Amino acid sequence: MLKALIATRMHALGAALTPQSSRRRRNLAVTILLLLLIVYSSVTVVFLFYITDQALCAPLYAQGLGWLYWAISALAAGAINCIMTMFLAEHQLFLARDNELLLALPIPPKDILFSRMCPLIATNYAVSLLTLAPAALVYGQQSGFSGAQALGLLLAAVTLPLFCLALSCLAGWGLAMLESRTKQKNKSLIVVLVSVAFLGIYFAIVSTANRLLSYLLVAGAQAAAGVKMWCAPLYWFGLAGEGNLAAALGIAALNLAVFGLVYFCLAKNFIRIATMHRGAAKVQYHEQAAARIPAGKALWKNQLRHFGAAPGWILNGALGSLFAVAAGVMLLVRRDFLMEVFRQMPASLPLSLLLAAVLGFCFAITLISAAAISLEAKTLWILQSCPVTGGQVLYGMAALQLTITLPAAVLAPILGGIGLGLGAGQTVALLLCVAAYAVLTALLGVWCNVKLPKFDWMSETQAVKSSMSTIVSMLLDMGILLLCGGAYALLALLGNVPDVAFLLGCAAAFVLVGAALWHWAAHKGAQEFARL
Repeated sequence: MLKALIATRMHALGAALTPQSSRRRRNLAVTILLLLLIVYSSVTVVFLFYITDQALCAPLYAQGLGWLYWAISALAAGAINCIMTMFLAEHQLFLARDNELLLALPIPPKDILFSRMCPLIATNYAVSLLTLAPAALVYGQQSGFSGAQALGLLLAAVTLPLFCLALSCLAGWGLAMLESRTKQKNKSLIVVLVSVAFLGIYFAIVSTANRLLSYLLVAGAQAAAGVKMWCAPLYWFGLAGEGNLAAALGIAALNLAVFGLVYFCLAKNFIRIATMHRGAAKVQYHEQAAARIPAGKALWKNQLRHFGAAPGWILNGALGSLFAVAAGVMLLVRRDFLMEVFRQMPASLPLSLLLAAVLGFCFAITLISAAAISLEAKTLWILQSCPVTGGQVLYGMAALQLTITLPAAVLAPILGGIGLGLGAGQTVALLLCVAAYAVLTALLGVWCNVKLPKFDWMSETQAVKSSMSTIVSMLLDMGILLLCGGAYALLALLGNVPDVAFLLGCAAAFVLVGAALWHWAAHKGAQEFARL
């Protein structure tokens, strides 16, 4: 039975990476495109770590601190593993929808738990490979590997993902407990706040990465003393990479022991954890007259309630708008610093166009409407059977995204225009261009979701993050920005191009394409929606 459970979980992981059409037949072209994106992302991550490892390895090795290099590599791999799998562990282990169904079968809870851990283990090993392989390549180029070094590093690296998974499971358990003790209406807010806090910590670390690297290169001995004193496991990992087999066996035993202890504790308490529903709100019916509202407004309010109750949708779909507003605020607060950055750019673009490109990127990654139909899934028939047209439903889904993006599309250009010292005409043209682009991305997301719906998702986050409709929508949004950049470069070759005229021209083009999508939604789009 355990083998069957593991095979089912791994099949689900593979299905998430190779999407299916609505007829359950694999679309070869879509699968190839997705695999190419995965390969591209993997190569990019490997390259970034390779560049960073090159900057660290030679100076530390010259100071006789090769073990510190491996300790830093292990810390980076462990942190990325924990961050990536913490929320996955919460949903796949403790909040899975079929937990109670499986517990009703004659299956030991420990087998259910381990089968659910297997996809997480596979994810951790993939991340560890992408982060530690460049480190090993750089170290091999620097000094080569002896047999003892290779064996020690292998023992430490193979068991590191298990230690990271144990920490992720504990964090996921804590989040699940927090959600179970939180009122239903506050759960989304709690999840969003926790996620944004982790995101803020991540950006804080990234922003200080150069200073941390400089400190390590200048004061490597002091950093090494701190690691030895306060973090012995990292020191053991570093010694394992240097060929100390005793340290390698010690860190491997520690990793396995921590994983085994966490697995034992979770297995013992899995039934209680998987069946807790303390946060469920008690509903009491109160008879009252229902207010009559237009169909379009009712559809919009329904979508807004769904959006507010789906933290995965909020985090993966709406952060771009938050980034846009943050960019405008940063231009006010850190104007001098950002102006210096803009001056160092090789391209002599007007500041208004640079800001338009930055804000356009933020709205290109705001993918709310591109997942709205997919998230309906089993309840889609309710919308299709309501006395409303398909066009009204599609307009409601576009209106949901515009509720989030339009305020940001108005506020960010105004703040950015003030921060950059743009004239009134430039600011107005920038605002019109960004707002028109925000409307276009909302309608384009609906178009993509009608063409490429995903109804076989296991969690709402999967429907938002890994569905082809969101990926294609983001690529098309980026493609529009690239077309605008290419058009400006071509016009610049022919002569001087006023930035205000160019922004207004782009806004007009966005309005025309948006009008075509609006007409499509009312006619052909409505017909295609009815056939889903």
